Amino acid sequence: MLPYDNRPWAKTLAKFVAVSATCLLIALGLFLHHIGQMRVSEYVALLILFLTIVPPNLAVIYRKRSRSSPSTNHAILH
Repeated sequence: MLPYDNRPWAKTLAKFVAVSATCLLIALGLFLHHIGQMRVSEYVALLILFLTIVPPNLAVIYRKRSRSSPSTNHAILH
């Protein structure tokens, strides 16, 4: 999983990153299409960017908290 995904602010940050990345990639695609520079390589690049940013954040958003996690019960690790 992502670093700090067990923090209380992790889900909020993951939602913000997923939504903003999706909106920015759509805006970039529309801009490239408008100026006539949208080719197959640009479609592939936008798809790869989307797949590297959004799914890890969705995993943080939909992850269920486990009760046995050391970070939630403040156990000391030696």
